[in-house]
Amino acid sequence: MKLTASCLSSLYEKTRAPPARIILVLVTLAVIVSLLPRPAQLAPSTIHYLMAMLVLSVFTIAVLLLNSLDLAKKCAHLLDKREASLVEARVDCLTGLSNRKALVETLSDLLRDCQLSEVPSFAVILDLDRFKSINDGFGHQVGDRLLASLGERLAEMQETHGFRAFRLGGDEFALVIEGRSLTAVRTVCQAARDTIVTPYTTEDFHAVVGCSIGIAAIEPGLRTTDVLRRADLAMYRAKKSSDAIAVFDAPMLETVQRNADLCSRLRLALRQKVGLSAKFQMILSRNKEMVALEALFRWSDEKHGAIPANEAIEIARANYLLDDITMFMVRSSIEALTSIPRARLCLNVEATQLLDDRFASALMDLVRSHNIASPRIQLEIRENDFVEFGSQMSAALEELHAFGFLIAVDDFGSSNASLTYLRKLGVTELKFDQSVLKNARETLNSAVMKAKVELAKSLGLNVTCKGIVDQEDEIIALATGCDYLQGFRYCRPDSTQVFTEFFAKPALKLIA
Repeated sequence: MKLTASCLSSLYEKTRAPPARIILVLVTLAVIVSLLPRPAQLAPSTIHYLMAMLVLSVFTIAVLLLNSLDLAKKCAHLLDKREASLVEARVDCLTGLSNRKALVETLSDLLRDCQLSEVPSFAVILDLDRFKSINDGFGHQVGDRLLASLGERLAEMQETHGFRAFRLGGDEFALVIEGRSLTAVRTVCQAARDTIVTPYTTEDFHAVVGCSIGIAAIEPGLRTTDVLRRADLAMYRAKKSSDAIAVFDAPMLETVQRNADLCSRLRLALRQKVGLSAKFQMILSRNKEMVALEALFRWSDEKHGAIPANEAIEIARANYLLDDITMFMVRSSIEALTSIPRARLCLNVEATQLLDDRFASALMDLVRSHNIASPRIQLEIRENDFVEFGSQMSAALEELHAFGFLIAVDDFGSSNASLTYLRKLGVTELKFDQSVLKNARETLNSAVMKAKVELAKSLGLNVTCKGIVDQEDEIIALATGCDYLQGFRYCRPDSTQVFTEFFAKPALKLIA
């Protein structure tokens, strides 16, 4: 018996796995019981029966213990896996920041508790500017690396600046700043923006992005979607703001509601051709001969009255109605092209239209169906569109140029497009942004403007000076060498009938 106990003890010390130790303990108990002296009064058959029952009980207990241990391990593994899945479901895999789901949960908690807090909390939306051009120019892999690097920058700022950072998707991020004043929140946002716009440089690329930021307070009675919508509205306002940071206020909602109403009414007006018109502004040569008309869209709504042109175009742009407006303008200009045979027609188009293959085809089909000579139509595209979408627009521009359309850069001087690059894209004319003339006039120095004109002419480009309102503007435009003149000094936008007589006789001049 001593020998057996010694062997079992040795085996127990050498066995490290808990289940195996349990089995050894149970076997040891069974051996001890079997070696106990048998009572004389018990029959051998009864003893055998008891021993069998003991062995069966020991075996059952061992099985139950092993199963419970295995079940405990599985439960622990499942709990760990569930915990990891919950964490993973709330983390953006590209940047390592918390994701939209985590943001919604955070905002829900703050909205539930905000009535008890004396100091407000804020939700902040950050949207990258010019990221799409980086993605398209360098490729999505580089774009992802930039986003990952941006995520690292925000992660480093979280503890030092007291906010939580989230990636909502694409190039949109969010911050939650708790228990801070609005002034402090603006300071934090400015610091975050300064960090984001710092150039991203690696061995194979160098990129700079902008950042627009919208701020909204987390207030009682709001839903999570309300807070995010308010921050979004402020962010879009920031895109038009000089400091790129805006705070939500009530008039923003009123503007959204007005724009939604105007959008539905503009769709109806385009479908019914009601309240829409094309006005024209003439463009003069240096010796005051009219050479072209610029077609300008006008809309007068029964409910809202005359809608400012910029507002109407902005609504059309945001709701994919620009194509409809352009086609309307072409159809409305056919009379002008017919009654004024020597004039060319200038039409404003945008990059978003040229990126759609259907637009170029539809425009060419429309011009062809009305037997309009394509060189009489000049398509004017904003310089900023060339800067952001030049490479994407190149195929459409090449097709339109081959068809015979003239291509002009509108608002030249408002961005930093290369003239050589523009020339390669088929551009034949520049139309100065009004700021170029304004700067020359205010500084009493037209040297910069003249240098731009000379450079453009060296590349075979014509130059139009827009925004001429008086004789002083005209003198500057002529002195710097501009080829064409346009502005209220000569006329305001009007119907074609007003200009027909000026083209009735050859070389008829407008007396300034």
